[in-house]
Amino acid sequence: MSSSQSDLARMMRIFEQVEAQGSGLPRVSRKQKRAAARSALKQARAEQRETERAVQLLEKGKRP
Repeated sequence: MSSSQSDLARMMRIFEQVEAQGSGLPRVSRKQKRAAARSALKQARAEQRETERAVQLLEKGKRP
């Protein structure tokens, strides 16, 4: 299983755990959960890339 597939599976389990705790939200389909997990992972990766870019820019600025 690729890392993106395992990340997606992990997010699905988290959503299922939250749902099992009785969050009071209406139940959603597996398709909706996958879409939400995919969206959350995409956002997290974008934020990670942005942070890495900022670090690289800071490191370039420190060089003499």
